[in-house]
Amino acid sequence: MVINIHGCGRSGTKAITNIVAYSLCREFGEVKLNYEPYAWADRFCFKENTIGLSLIKELPFFILNKNNTSKKHLQFLKKLNHSSTPIINKFNRGLGHLPIIREITKPNLEIIIIRDLYDTLSSVFNEEWDFLSLGQIYHGRIYSQLHERFYKEAETLFSKKHDFPNQKIHRNAFYWFINNSFLLNSKNDNTIIVTYDEINQFEEKIATELSLQKPDNFISKLRGNIIHTNSLFEEKSSRGLFQKVLYGMNEMLYYNNIKPRFIPEIGSIISLTQKTKPSNTVKERDKKTKVIIPVFPLLDEWNQTILNAAKSS
Repeated sequence: MVINIHGCGRSGTKAITNIVAYSLCREFGEVKLNYEPYAWADRFCFKENTIGLSLIKELPFFILNKNNTSKKHLQFLKKLNHSSTPIINKFNRGLGHLPIIREITKPNLEIIIIRDLYDTLSSVFNEEWDFLSLGQIYHGRIYSQLHERFYKEAETLFSKKHDFPNQKIHRNAFYWFINNSFLLNSKNDNTIIVTYDEINQFEEKIATELSLQKPDNFISKLRGNIIHTNSLFEEKSSRGLFQKVLYGMNEMLYYNNIKPRFIPEIGSIISLTQKTKPSNTVKERDKKTKVIIPVFPLLDEWNQTILNAAKSS
């Protein structure tokens, strides 16, 4: 079984990943989780996956078939399915790669998460992110090239020109609009659309969709960041010396501006901890001063277009 999760950052993909991982671990015991494989080696988000970062920087933002991508990218995607356990692939980056990811990983279920544009931007700015930096810090020429390449591809695919103010709010809103448009246009019979407001009911939905045991409504109460800890999930596999060497060699190449050459194992096998469910994980999110996003007619138009499309799906 393969389940792919796609959605813009700060849209609730982490919460959905928690729910799916918890539900499948309860049912099957162990699950392979590939958490943001274009950026991270595993769910802890300490070690970068530089082959993934390299691919996401070099490849088109939108890849419709094998003819639009590289052999190394296809090898990278095939590596995601290296497991006899159920597999969860969670993507915030590479949203425009959904068709080729689908073709290679052959998911039993795709989940697309949509969140209101203004709420997404508020969360993005609270975290001091910028979508078009891909969540990484790119300065100068590379960062500028990413913007221009994205605008060019968006105009080609959607006939949407970069004719709005060159401000962070509009840049990130445009990224949100184009990627969500692409995701919704790419859905098929194995795709379910989930809005941010439906996350608390998703445990029941995934159990019904996959014919799993009745949910215990525990995981939905937990903070999303629990996926990065050993409070509820634990590793059932560790990276061997050979894999560590491959990661190290890729890092050496990448940070010396040379393309990484090796494709190590990605993600990890996880299960539920044998400990008692920790009460200290059930708590409210840290309170932050919410960033208020000004209302713009263009952003209103983009927001309603996507939300209406999500509701009608």
